Amino acid sequence: MSLDEQLRKRKERLANIRKRTRPGEADTPSENALQPNLNLSYRNLDPETNAPRLGFLDLPNLSAETTVEAEALKISEQLAVEADKTAHDSTVDLVNLAPKTDNWDLKRDMDIKLERLKGVTDAAIARIVRDRVKGENNHGQGDLVEVVKEQERRNREDLAAENAELE
Repeated sequence: MSLDEQLRKRKERLANIRKRTRPGEADTPSENALQPNLNLSYRNLDPETNAPRLGFLDLPNLSAETTVEAEALKISEQLAVEADKTAHDSTVDLVNLAPKTDNWDLKRDMDIKLERLKGVTDAAIARIVRDRVKGENNHGQGDLVEVVKEQERRNREDLAAENAELE
């Protein structure tokens, strides 16, 4: 027995089981099955007249008044249509897409390197501020020539460190 035959027989058995468990249903859909099943409860149904109570005659969304949501939906659809029209009408100008400056790629590449140097620069600025505060506390004592030479030596060291990092 092939797999196709086994599959067909199994489907037939399942169909027979379904028919036995639901004896009232026929093989073809009836008119009642095509219509939606309305569950009417007694909250809005008058059991004596078998009709909706007052205030429930029409569905709420079929009323003559327009809601804010409906108006917003209409406006958004109109805006979308207008945006599509303007998008199709305008052509893309390649001049506007190009960068405004010629060195935009150089700036982009240098920003990465400058980001690495930012910490070193901040540390150097903090050291200079500390030295100035310390100098004010000493009330200008010390040889001015020695202070200038020390500052030049530090500047040379900083430049050497920056060049080493860039390479």
